[in-house]
Amino acid sequence: MKFLWTLILFMASGLACAGDLEKITGKYDYEQYRLTMANGKTLSMSDIGAKSITIEVKKDSTISMKMFMIDGRIIASDALIKEIKLKGNKGYWIAQWPDMNYPVKKVFSFKGSQLEYDIKFENAQDPLRYGMHEHAVLRRTNAS
Repeated sequence: MKFLWTLILFMASGLACAGDLEKITGKYDYEQYRLTMANGKTLSMSDIGAKSITIEVKKDSTISMKMFMIDGRIIASDALIKEIKLKGNKGYWIAQWPDMNYPVKKVFSFKGSQLEYDIKFENAQDPLRYGMHEHAVLRRTNAS
């Protein structure tokens, strides 16, 4: 019986996650990007070598990101959304990226076709990113 309740709760949370995710699924282009380093220095998209960045939030709980670099390279990466919560037009998701050994929380808001987010890198075990703050404004180009 305990197993049955656990299974029901797991399925219910999965269905709630799917419902929240569906509100933001689609392809997005970055319109603004700012990375503030731990020392306060601010970097733009071009400062990190990117010409443009796109993401696609998919119904299967994955995020596909492509960075189109100034030198012509394309850097692609996929993440798995482990948790998503929405209340009105604000929420967060926790995603696992393959080049990171811990999940990352992205706090976001959306209105119409615009999605705005913030990430604060607070894991001291990651000295490369620790203390950084990422902020971006994205525009939905189509819904999935």
